[in-house]
Amino acid sequence: MARFAPSPGWSLTVEQDMIRVPPSLHPIVDPSWRGTDAHGHRHAGNALPETTMPRYDGTYWCECCSDTHANYLGLFCIECGDEVKPGTWVDNFATTMPGLKSATAVFGMYDGSRETWHVTEAFEAAVTPDMQRDAAYALLGDGCYWASTEYPT
Repeated sequence: MARFAPSPGWSLTVEQDMIRVPPSLHPIVDPSWRGTDAHGHRHAGNALPETTMPRYDGTYWCECCSDTHANYLGLFCIECGDEVKPGTWVDNFATTMPGLKSATAVFGMYDGSRETWHVTEAFEAAVTPDMQRDAAYALLGDGCYWASTEYPT
């Protein structure tokens, strides 16, 4: 969570989830692999894009990610069409990637109440650390800088 209060009277809080990406269950081509197909054409793990072409057969619906995917058949030699089966390894290290991001600007009003605005990345990019409350609040007059507001409390 990043938070800053550029000047008295308002603050901006930015939160971004980090999504854990499990290890890949798909094999990864070993870049040091070397081999030949049935017709003697040489192939290498780090040069497969130049000597082979992936082949697909239709698409299918994936329940896990609610999207369609191409049915991957394998890599095939560009010259003769033979299937090429390179050496592979499996990535078993989980990583993270940025997820949902939200930004909230809270303004102290002159009557003592507070307004909370759920703002867009455009607002986040437009404000500066030295921006005064009234200048930041004026940006909210343009609808592209905010997503929703909560009534004063």
